[in-house]
Amino acid sequence: MTKFILILLVPLCLFAGTYWVDDNGAATWANAESATPLEGTNCTTYALANTNADAGDTVYYRAGTYTISSGNAIDPTNTGTAGNMIVFMAYNSENVIFDYTGSTATDYAIDLNSDTGTIRSYIKVHGITFLNFPKHLWILRGKYNEISYCTLTGFPSAFDGDDIGGIWSASYIYRKAQYNWIHNCVFGNWGACEPFGYDKGVVFQVGLETSTTDSTRFNLVEYDTMYHGGHHVISFNGSYNIYRYGYYYNDPWCPSVDSTFSTRTMFQTGTSVDGRYNLVHGNRIGYGGPKNKDEIGGAGGTLAGAHNIWRRNEFVNIYTDAMWVTKYSGQTTVDSNKVYNNIYFGGGYGSYQWNPGGDDPSPYWNWSYTHAVCMSEGATTVFDNVWKNNIFCSNKNYYGDNLSFINITTHAAPTLQEISNNWIDAYGYPLFVDTVGTADPTDPGEYDFNLQSESACIDSGAWLTTITTANGSGTSFVVADAGYFCDGFGIGDSISTSGVTGDTIQFDGISTYSVITDINYSTNTITVDRSVTWTQNLGVGLKYSGDKMDLGAYEYIETGGTPASVKKLDLILVE
Repeated sequence: MTKFILILLVPLCLFAGTYWVDDNGAATWANAESATPLEGTNCTTYALANTNADAGDTVYYRAGTYTISSGNAIDPTNTGTAGNMIVFMAYNSENVIFDYTGSTATDYAIDLNSDTGTIRSYIKVHGITFLNFPKHLWILRGKYNEISYCTLTGFPSAFDGDDIGGIWSASYIYRKAQYNWIHNCVFGNWGACEPFGYDKGVVFQVGLETSTTDSTRFNLVEYDTMYHGGHHVISFNGSYNIYRYGYYYNDPWCPSVDSTFSTRTMFQTGTSVDGRYNLVHGNRIGYGGPKNKDEIGGAGGTLAGAHNIWRRNEFVNIYTDAMWVTKYSGQTTVDSNKVYNNIYFGGGYGSYQWNPGGDDPSPYWNWSYTHAVCMSEGATTVFDNVWKNNIFCSNKNYYGDNLSFINITTHAAPTLQEISNNWIDAYGYPLFVDTVGTADPTDPGEYDFNLQSESACIDSGAWLTTITTANGSGTSFVVADAGYFCDGFGIGDSISTSGVTGDTIQFDGISTYSVITDINYSTNTITVDRSVTWTQNLGVGLKYSGDKMDLGAYEYIETGGTPASVKKLDLILVE
């Protein structure tokens, strides 16, 4: 008699729970689980939440100030998994504040440093404020983490302002960290830039600019405000990352009494692995400088990577040059960057710099730095970068109104870059909607750089590239230079709620448009989401309204006969 054994395969289910934390919490972890809200002593402590929260759990924090003299605020022992994140969040948008009062340089606000031990991935932190921690947000090796609607600012009052505890970056994402999503957060007030010639500390850094093996990629940083960094505010490092719709500024904020100094706002550097193929899109970068040291250039920031795309950004009221373009020793050559359809407004005014008693604003002053874009170009260092379709308005341009760009060595226009079809200061006012008012670094919406209907910048953009494939149709074609475009780097597939897609592109004279799904940068082959028809040498640009792309950051749209302009945060809907 043959016996049959029936084996039932039951899928593994995670019994996720909802737990409650309060600054007066006294309950055990088990007793703090509830499908309905708990508060006070019926909740547990944040320390027990860190130790016990597991994949699929949601931990709600009730309103209050959680004072920490040592240790970490959010520091999960366990990792989440795909489809089962561990969520730490303020309940119902209540005001949850972690206030650090200690002086230990190793403590974190959000500790996802997985350099050793369990790699913490699929962790979400939402709606919580963290004040004065030695380290703000560190994600090392972790993937698919989401930090949203949080505030992380300040450093311990016990720190010596000269060295800020020996910590260079308050927030750091590196060591192969991938597919992390940082959005709608505020980061700020980190470092020191006193009047003694030093500047130390970075507010937010992605990637490790000196590494050839780090491979920090596919991260999305968007809709964030970052401000007041000692050396600079934000590092656009790593590769294949997207940085979009942020506001970054660095107006004078140190010393804390009689604030006179600040430094750069952004920094993009790196090796051939760590500073390439990033998209920097739709950001406002403002109010960098003034510095009082020999490296006084680049108050807006430094561009020193390769194959990056900078577009639709606003550089606003930079005290010296908005961009300082140079190669650093041991790092990648600075080539093949595409800087197009940006706005450079109110830059290069050295009169804003500190004047210790002479005619020049600083002992280290060089008037070359009053031009919107300054570079130290060279045939093997800084070459073959493109500036196209940008608007330069109200910049100082000390050596001549036609020199929005300047080679800092020759005090003349650069010769090793492609600089074409830009609106420069010598052409006059480009008719923005509104650039009136007293400069206010705290107002990210100040000034409206959309174009008025009479602006000569409308329909004046140059095509970004042309099709080189013979006449035909299909979903793939070759262009002269695919480096102007981004296919989304697969971020939208992995972070499905982020809405990231490839660029929406349009051909010369053809009203239909398509979305890029893949780019092979080596062969300049573009694949799109629908069949298209083309002729060889046809112009290609981003989606446009009218006859072709406009100059500047915003495409002018006329709807139903009534002029209407595209606001910054709507750009994602039209590109």
